[in-house]
Amino acid sequence: MISGISSCYHVAMFNPRHLNRFWQLTAYLGIYSFLGWILDTVYRSALAGTWVSESSIDTTLAPVYGFGAVAFLLVRPALNNKHPLTQWVLLALTGGVIEYVGGWVAIVFTGRRLWDYSDAFLNIHGHTDLFHIVIWGFLGLLFLKVIHPAVKRRLF
Repeated sequence: MISGISSCYHVAMFNPRHLNRFWQLTAYLGIYSFLGWILDTVYRSALAGTWVSESSIDTTLAPVYGFGAVAFLLVRPALNNKHPLTQWVLLALTGGVIEYVGGWVAIVFTGRRLWDYSDAFLNIHGHTDLFHIVIWGFLGLLFLKVIHPAVKRRLF
């Protein structure tokens, strides 16, 4: 009996389809931090009209997108059977909170302001603003309906 449990544990441990939720979310954090860096780089490059490759933490990761993605995954059950507008509002607020907390944490722990929306309309202490909260809502819907299902099919 014990050997059967042990062998099942070892199979599950090495099969990505059976990773426990914590390790899945940890993997998603890394994957979506990298994909977020790509998104941010493309966005900044389009605005600048030239290639801009920079990260807030000097790597090819943008953790705010990774944490945003994980937060979207965690609130997804609350979105079931909700009107799309309600889903958008909840995702926009979730993304806005993640961006605000991420900006605050960066200042508290590193002394660096990684982004600054102080001059933007309806900003909240320069950490987020109305425009980016709206964008988070659309990114959240795109993420849950298109991006995450595609990534999940390929990885887990």
